[in-house]
Amino acid sequence: MTENLTNIQLRKTARTAGLWYLIMTVMGIFTMIYIPSKIIVAGNTEATVNNILANESLYRFGIICDLLSLIPFIITVFYLYRLFKEVNINLAKIMFAFVIASVVVTLPFEMINLAVLMLLGGSGYLAAFSQAQLHSMAMFLINLNQQGVNAFLNDFFFGLWLLPFAYLVYKSKFIPKIFGILLLINGIAYIGDSFVYVLFPLLHETVRQFTIFPIMIGEMAIMLWLLIIGVRIKK
Repeated sequence: MTENLTNIQLRKTARTAGLWYLIMTVMGIFTMIYIPSKIIVAGNTEATVNNILANESLYRFGIICDLLSLIPFIITVFYLYRLFKEVNINLAKIMFAFVIASVVVTLPFEMINLAVLMLLGGSGYLAAFSQAQLHSMAMFLINLNQQGVNAFLNDFFFGLWLLPFAYLVYKSKFIPKIFGILLLINGIAYIGDSFVYVLFPLLHETVRQFTIFPIMIGEMAIMLWLLIIGVRIKK
């Protein structure tokens, strides 16, 4: 009876983690893909600035969603910690710590988005700069956020927390080992992508074409498994 209750609790914890993982993923797609696609025109400062001014509410909503998306991220790893702490509690703690570090490091960069709005708002103390200069500075901050933060910091920390996660999945007896292997490849692809961005920026777009598939498949696979199956206990 006790064993059955434990299995039920594990399955419930796994599915809860999968649900929050799904919420985090949907919010991430909205803030990191959908909103930039509506606002940012690569290499075209004026078009990007005009899009921000014409869709300021959407831009501001994106900032709020960026902040709110951190909540399901933390809750997801909390339930993953509960799920895997019996596998290896030290690695489960490291996994949790990497996620918190990711949140702490990336959170201040939301100020960059607010700074863009301040530059384009044309406050009195900015009168010393021409409109072209303000637009150029705004575009610089947008590129810093999109490229420097998303392509480097986010990729690096997203890859980092997936490494202990991958090991915990692989060593667990209630999730197929293949998901641990996929997560390991996923994490290495994230970290490799961030290093290429810094060390070989001209090659980044080419390398990204090869890393985008493993980056997508690992997390999507484990998310769906947790959400639909939960855990599979061998009798």
